[in-house]
Amino acid sequence: MIEIASICVASATGFVDKLSPLSYFSQDGYAQGWAFITRWFLTGLWARIFAVLFLISAFWQGVYRQKIVLGIIFFVLALIITYTGGIFGKMFWWST
Repeated sequence: MIEIASICVASATGFVDKLSPLSYFSQDGYAQGWAFITRWFLTGLWARIFAVLFLISAFWQGVYRQKIVLGIIFFVLALIITYTGGIFGKMFWWST
C-alpha cells in the first residue's frame, strides 16, 4: 500500500514538473518573455484597445443582452488589463 502511494506521488510530481515553464525556459528567458508581453499587450495602445473592447463587451452583455455574469467577467478582464500593465511594468523595471 505504501508503494502505491509513493508511485502516485512520483507520477504527480512528474506531471507538475512538466507544467513548470522553468523546465522549458531559462529563468532569464522566462522573465524576458513576460517583459515582452507586458510591453506589447499591457501598456500603451494595445492595453487601451483591449480595455475599451472589454468595457464595451461588458456593457453589451450586461445591459443589452441581460447576461449579468458575462458582463461582470468582461468588466473584470478590463480591470485586469488596465491595472496589470502598471504592476508588471514595476515588477520588470530592469528589462525596459
